[in-house]
Amino acid sequence: MSNEWGSPTRTLTLNAESTSRITRATLSAAAVGCFERYGVHRTSMADVAEAAGVSRQSVYRLFPTRADLLEYIMGQRIEKMAKRLLKVFSEFDNFEDALIEGSIISIQIGQSDALFAEIVAQGGDHRLDQFLLRGSPAVQKRMLELWEGVLDRAREQGRLRPGISNEQAVDWIRSQHALMTIRGDYDEAMQRFVLRTFVLPALCRDK
Repeated sequence: MSNEWGSPTRTLTLNAESTSRITRATLSAAAVGCFERYGVHRTSMADVAEAAGVSRQSVYRLFPTRADLLEYIMGQRIEKMAKRLLKVFSEFDNFEDALIEGSIISIQIGQSDALFAEIVAQGGDHRLDQFLLRGSPAVQKRMLELWEGVLDRAREQGRLRPGISNEQAVDWIRSQHALMTIRGDYDEAMQRFVLRTFVLPALCRDK
């Protein structure tokens, strides 16, 4: 029998552990373990439930759909990437370097996360594509923390175009990162070209 993950359902063995304390974080950790063992498409909700020691109904209560679970996991991994990048961004002296080189490093970190890259590469899920482009309130908050120092300095130096808020700038930057991440034919040279030719002029005031 197949399930919504596109794989035969494996036998589920439940234990007697109470499910009242199960959390989204606990289930996502169990799911990640299954993804690493079977692959994203071959993992079923039954596999996640078995790995967490709960019923499938418990999984569906916290993650009603496959997309809900994958969005949560993607959001967790994006937040971790942002934390890694905080020190990197603190070392840039000017807006241009932060936007171009910082973006390149950000994209590389995302592509080096094997599970994140696998989820992105599979595509075909409009909701997940949209999540990659727009994120979530938690992801947006983390990205604002990452970029706000760079943007505030650029504004003080008169390098940021007037009338652009940090929120608007971060939303634009994130969408461009997502597009370049999805484009598997974009190597680093092409990414740098797009950033310098199109993204930078959209945000940076002419000297």
